[in-house]
Amino acid sequence: MGNRVGIHVALRHFPDAFMHLSSESHYSVIKTMRDCDALTNRWVDRGPRYSQIPSDASGSILVDALVQQALADKMQCLRRGEDYHMILFANIGTTFVGARDHLARIRASLTAAGIEISYIHVDGALDFGFDNCGIALCPPGSTGPDQLLRVQGITLSHHKAMGNMVFGEVLCYSP
Repeated sequence: MGNRVGIHVALRHFPDAFMHLSSESHYSVIKTMRDCDALTNRWVDRGPRYSQIPSDASGSILVDALVQQALADKMQCLRRGEDYHMILFANIGTTFVGARDHLARIRASLTAAGIEISYIHVDGALDFGFDNCGIALCPPGSTGPDQLLRVQGITLSHHKAMGNMVFGEVLCYSP
């Protein structure tokens, strides 16, 4: 449920954004995106605006494949005269495989290709219960002197790390 809420918050900020997730993302993420399409007819006039990007053997998203897909999506927007927005759903220790995406490398590669990430939500269900994994909540596109990556949403599950009864928590940046 935490990932579902995080996705809906991201789509509320950027309703026409393209969302990218890895093939190792928790099953609830792609299920939520399909539900957004089938149940709400969110993309009925244009087709779905989400892509599941392949991952490497360690479970990290293939950055080059992500960049190629993002460039194709941006070109589609330019042809239609629309603004391009990208939501990145990244993994920082998923429930089943502990998949971790390299946010700094993703951001650097996309920036080099002329792509700006509009919103980042991370699934930290497994690892984020232990520490902050070098991540901070802040406005989109921000960086800090401490070099912590800035994201706008985090899903975590304390019950996996500390045995607490609370699970499926979502933290979101709100100005």
